[in-house]
Amino acid sequence: RTTMDKKGGRKSQKRKAVADTGSGSASADSSNGSIAAAASTPAVDSDGEIQSSDGDESDQDDKDEDEDEDEDGEMEVVNADFDSVAAQKEDFHGIKTLLRQLFRMAPVNVVDLADLVIEQSAIGCLLKQVQDNTIEDDGAAASDEDGAAAASAIAEPPAAAAAATATPEDEVDEEDANVVYALVSALSLKSHAKRDGIQSLIKWMSSKLGQEKSPAMAKILKSRVGFVFSERFLNIPLQAAPLMYQALQEDMAGDAGKAAGFPVDHVVMVVKGVEMRAVQKSTGAGRNNKKSKRRRADASPTLQFCNPEDELIEQHSKLFHTFYADESKEAAMSDIRHKRTLAVLTAKGFAAFVADVQRAVPLADGSHHPLGP
Repeated sequence: RTTMDKKGGRKSQKRKAVADTGSGSASADSSNGSIAAAASTPAVDSDGEIQSSDGDESDQDDKDEDEDEDEDGEMEVVNADFDSVAAQKEDFHGIKTLLRQLFRMAPVNVVDLADLVIEQSAIGCLLKQVQDNTIEDDGAAASDEDGAAAASAIAEPPAAAAAATATPEDEVDEEDANVVYALVSALSLKSHAKRDGIQSLIKWMSSKLGQEKSPAMAKILKSRVGFVFSERFLNIPLQAAPLMYQALQEDMAGDAGKAAGFPVDHVVMVVKGVEMRAVQKSTGAGRNNKKSKRRRADASPTLQFCNPEDELIEQHSKLFHTFYADESKEAAMSDIRHKRTLAVLTAKGFAAFVADVQRAVPLADGSHHPLGP
């Protein structure tokens, strides 16, 4: 059983619950309510997103792709301990990096949002790697034996994906003690209504809803609304999700939550996904024509969520709307397109979603987290 405590402004996991998830990607099995690891993870580009290939490639490029696929099958396993900690000033750049990959191409002031997460550090938590090989337990360092038992096997995604999700301006140095590997937090839209980060966020969300859903969203925004941030690197194990959501729920329900504008009537979330288009490689004489090198198949594109637990959100949502993160003509020609989904849940719906995540995601020993409310 995994528990979390908060002492001296710092949240520490008494025992680490993250475990090997293969490539760091997984999918939900609706037949038994579980989430299973997928076989592979797509490559990631310099913006920290899943990378696609262009249609005008050389013959050598096709050969290189086949070789890359073989290499992708080999994954390096790394043992690491992670601490769940409260956000501090030195975490600003790490938080901003995660927010930038969540709000890809969006005119949202992530600088101000990162400041708000730090100012309201009593709500939510960050996941950072333990640097001194010790784990805090009520103020005391854990023994070497406990530390070894708590270490988790984490399989890094291949090649470019192993670089996690850095942006060109915020390249991640994994030796840096301030690297933020995951973030879960919540902000009351009403309490911070005058902040530019919140205003730009509301404006962007409203602009993505069509005429059919805009009135419903406008009505929801008149109630008490909390925006929940949940973002992590691709190679962070799925098992971190229920643990961090549980901590967020406890914070929102406590005295710190009341001071921060909680409880709320609705929870709004933005989650990442990619639309995968099936492609067919041409053969024979057609290979001499670059334009016919690769053509899209007739199969409909499929949506994959980057964080597999997000597949469980729709069934609990009052409003659920998916749109393209990049609507440029260049992006439209890609075989893989980045998408975002805006989900609005009632307070009870959010609690049910977290409980479903806790039921679906097993710990390293096969047990499950305690169910939420």
